[in-house]
Amino acid sequence: MRYVTEKWIDEIILNSPFVRPMEVEPIEVSVDQVHLRLPIRVHHRNVGALVHGGVIAAFAEIAGSVAGVSGIQDDDAFGCATSQLNITYLQPAEGAYLEATACIAHRTARQTIADVHITDDKNRAVAKATVICRIFNRENLVNAA
Repeated sequence: MRYVTEKWIDEIILNSPFVRPMEVEPIEVSVDQVHLRLPIRVHHRNVGALVHGGVIAAFAEIAGSVAGVSGIQDDDAFGCATSQLNITYLQPAEGAYLEATACIAHRTARQTIADVHITDDKNRAVAKATVICRIFNRENLVNAA
């Protein structure tokens, strides 16, 4: 993986103001495939010990975004933004942590489609998601402003 991509993942995604408080931990990140862990804290819970569905959806989106950025080869590419998230909850989530694996199913120069699987600390399937990300270059950002 390129240094610029690693830096983007670390600084922009995992340490953004939204993600940093979630304490997402990268377990393994390689081109087009990632494995992340989310330690479950009190503020991630909804009712009793159950993890809030919004936390699970956000975790899926983060994993899909990291996978999308992991394979960027274009020197002009700036980053990505999720354009679509589709999530199916399979069972309530609880436990000490969740893990997400995301694998890029399709990549073009300007878009990625990632399959994301989320499990709990007992390796039970909790959710499955598809995350579509738009890859932006600097020109897209200037023209959008």
